[in-house]
Amino acid sequence: MGFGPFILGLLSESCGMATPFLLVGGLVTASLIIILFTVREHEVRLTDDGEQSSFRRALNNRVVRGLFTYRAINTIGSGTIYSFLPLLAASFGATASQIGLLISVQFFLMSLLQRPFGTLADKVSKVKLAMIGGLTGSSFFFLIPYSGDFTILIIVNSIIGILWAISGPAITALAMDQGRECGMGCVLGLMDSATSLGMIIGPLIAGILMNFYGLPSVFFFSGTVGIIGIFLFYALLK
Repeated sequence: MGFGPFILGLLSESCGMATPFLLVGGLVTASLIIILFTVREHEVRLTDDGEQSSFRRALNNRVVRGLFTYRAINTIGSGTIYSFLPLLAASFGATASQIGLLISVQFFLMSLLQRPFGTLADKVSKVKLAMIGGLTGSSFFFLIPYSGDFTILIIVNSIIGILWAISGPAITALAMDQGRECGMGCVLGLMDSATSLGMIIGPLIAGILMNFYGLPSVFFFSGTVGIIGIFLFYALLK
């Protein structure tokens, strides 16, 4: 996510729009072959208390429900970034490679900061880190429509990436903690489901809002939903 959008943006400018899709298709096929020949299956593992994991058991856990809510609503915001930030950048006259750079910078910063913020999550409250990163990151969505040019837009998006990096390791660590009780694959599967749900709902609602109220409303919606989601997360974990 850090290098891909920028590299593919450069390729689309120099070799045509079809090239990135052909390249990604080849890479996905290669990764499938690698997995088939290198990853071994393990027997079904029991949870610490000897029971086989189940989605019903996991969803009965308030912390897991809180994490599911947090991830789904947070992904509504990131889905908006993927889908509509390029449209705003294009309105400033940004090229394909610049739009790729806009997305890449955010995720490159998030990747770079995972280790220090992961270390911090081992020392302080994970819930507080998740709330700080989520609240501040969502708040910066309200500034996106007021970015006057591409340079300011990339600065604001970079700040969002840094703030999201605060909450990322904390949420993952909380999920791993619950995985030991409810089944690791089960909890991580629910987290992936929450991500998919957010990616479905977010762009769909944002697209409808854009049709009726214009592009800025998309970012106001995502920021508002993100802040509400943090308080729902806290209420479930309190």
